[in-house]
Amino acid sequence: MNKFSKRRQVIDEKLLAQAEQFLSLWLDGEVSGEEFVAINPTREDRTLGSFKINLKTGVWKDFADTDFSGPDLVSLYMALNGCKEVDALAELEKQLSSKPTQPTTGIRKKKPKPKPEVISAPAPTGCHLPPDMHPDLGAPSKTWAYKTAKGEAAFYVYRFETEKGKETRPVSYNPERKDWQWKLPKLPLPIYNLDKLQDELEAAVIVAEGEKAADAAASLFPKHVCTTSASGSSNALKSEWAALYEREVIIIPDADEPGRKYAMTVAAELLANQSQVFIVDTLSLGWSDGEDVADHTDLREEWLTKHKVPLLEWVGFKQMDEVIVEAFSRLSPLDYDRRKEGFVEALGGVGKRTLDKQVNAAREKNSLEVEEEGDSSSIFPNEELWSEPVDGKVLITEIQSIIRGHVILPSHEALAIALWVVLTYQFRAFRVCPRLLVSSPEKRCGKTTLLETIQAICFRGLAAANISAAALFRSIEAWEPTLLIDEADTFLHGNDELRGILNSGHTKSTAYVIRSVGDDHEPKRFPTFAPIAIGMIKTPPDTLLDRSIVIRLQRKLGAETVAALPLEAENEYRSIRQKC
Repeated sequence: MNKFSKRRQVIDEKLLAQAEQFLSLWLDGEVSGEEFVAINPTREDRTLGSFKINLKTGVWKDFADTDFSGPDLVSLYMALNGCKEVDALAELEKQLSSKPTQPTTGIRKKKPKPKPEVISAPAPTGCHLPPDMHPDLGAPSKTWAYKTAKGEAAFYVYRFETEKGKETRPVSYNPERKDWQWKLPKLPLPIYNLDKLQDELEAAVIVAEGEKAADAAASLFPKHVCTTSASGSSNALKSEWAALYEREVIIIPDADEPGRKYAMTVAAELLANQSQVFIVDTLSLGWSDGEDVADHTDLREEWLTKHKVPLLEWVGFKQMDEVIVEAFSRLSPLDYDRRKEGFVEALGGVGKRTLDKQVNAAREKNSLEVEEEGDSSSIFPNEELWSEPVDGKVLITEIQSIIRGHVILPSHEALAIALWVVLTYQFRAFRVCPRLLVSSPEKRCGKTTLLETIQAICFRGLAAANISAAALFRSIEAWEPTLLIDEADTFLHGNDELRGILNSGHTKSTAYVIRSVGDDHEPKRFPTFAPIAIGMIKTPPDTLLDRSIVIRLQRKLGAETVAALPLEAENEYRSIRQKC
C-alpha cells in the first residue's frame, strides 16, 4: 500500500467513526437502521428513498442512478464537491481536526434545484380515462373531478383509506406525454364546480372545506352552488377564486382552528374583490372538533338563513386584519385605489395613510418571498404599468433620445433600436422575431454601452458575456427574457450548436430544440423563440446576419460627446419599461 492510499484509508476510518455527524452536514437526510438515507443533490427528485450510505462501511449508491455510487466516504465527498482526491484528502484532514458541528467552507451542501414547472392541460375530448389505481395506495374510495369553466376535466382528486387515515392524491393530464400524471396541474387551480358556477351566475354560493363537505352542502342546500378548493385548507390561495367575485358567498368552515383560518383566508380574498360574504360560525354553534357540514345531515335552508352572519359582524372579523391587508396587497394598484374608500369604512376607522402603509409593506414582503422561492420571473422586477395612456410616437422618440444620449449613431439606427425594444414586450404576437446585431470594426465603439442601455429599457433584459447552447434554451424556457449576448465573437465562431439555436429562435413555428432529460432520458421540447441582441466585433455568420437588424457602430470622433450610463440605469429608466 503506498503512502497516498494509506492516507486515504486513515481518513476514511476517521470519517466512519463520525459518519452520522458528517453526513448530516453534507446532505439532507435521516438515519434508518445502519444506513443514512439522503436526497441526492445531483437529481431533481427531492424525495428520500433511493440514495443510501452504509454507516458501517461507507459504501454509497443511488439505486435510481446507478452511475452515482462509490466505495467510501472519501469518494462521496469528492462526488458532492466535484474535486480531485488530493484536494479532498487535504480538506477532510482539516475537517477532522475540528468537531463536525457546523458546516464549513469545504463542505458544499448543494441547494435544492427549483422544481420544474408542471406540464399540464385540460384532458382532451376522447382521451383515455384517468387511472383507477394508485401504484402504492391501491384503489380510491372516492374521486372528485375539478373542471374548467367550459366543463373540461382540469384534474381529479382521489381519496384513499390507509392505516394512517385518509390520504388524497391529485391526477392531471400531461399533453406532452399524452397521459395522466399523479400531480396537481399548473397553478392557479380551478375551484370545485367551476363549470356550475359559470352556468348559474345569479345563484348564491356556499364555500365548504373539502370536496366531501361541498358535496354534502350541495345536497342539503340545493338553491346554492357549492364549491371548495383543492390541496388542503392551508393552500386556499393556490386556487383562483375569480368566479366568486362580486357574488353572495356563504362560508361554512370545519369546526376547528384550521377551518377558522381557511374561512378567514377565503373571506379576505372575496372581501377585497367586492363579494358579499357571510360566515356560519360552526365553532359557536357547538359542533364537535373537526366536524363539517357532512356530519349534519338534518340541515335545511332555514338553518342556513338563520345562522349565516355578515362577515363584518362575525366575531372572527376582528382577527382578520393581517389576511385582509394581504388580500388588498394582491390587488392591482388601480383596483386598490378604486376600492380604498370602502375598505377604510369596512375596517372601522382605519386611516387611509395607515392602510396604504400596511398594504405597501405587504406588497414588498410578497415580492421578497417570490424572490426567495425562486419563481421563474423572480430575477426580474415586478413592473407596474404606467397609469396613464401612452402616446406610442412620443415613447419611441423618448427611447431614441435615451439611446443617442449614451451612444453615437445615426437617427435611423436609433429608430430601429427603439422599435426593436418595443417589440421585446410584444414579440409573442408576431411570427418572426429578428435578432438585433450590434457590430463594430474595433474595440471601444460603444457596443457594450449600447447593450447595457437596451437592457435597462427592454422587457426582462438578461445580459451574458458568454453562454452555452444548453444555458440559452433553458434560460428562454425558465424566464422568457430578452437576451443580450456580448463578446459573441469570442465564442460564436465554430460553435455550430449555439449558432443553430440562435437561428432557430428567429421564426416562431420552428423555434424549438429537442433534448433528452431526466433519469429516463425522455425527449423534451424546449422553446427558443425570444428577442436576442448580440454584440460582436468580427463579421457574423451569414445565417445569423440574414436574420438580424444590423447596427454598425464606429468609434466616436474627438468632438463628439455622450453622457455616461447611470450606475442605476434600470431604476433611472424604469418609467420607459412601465410605458412599454
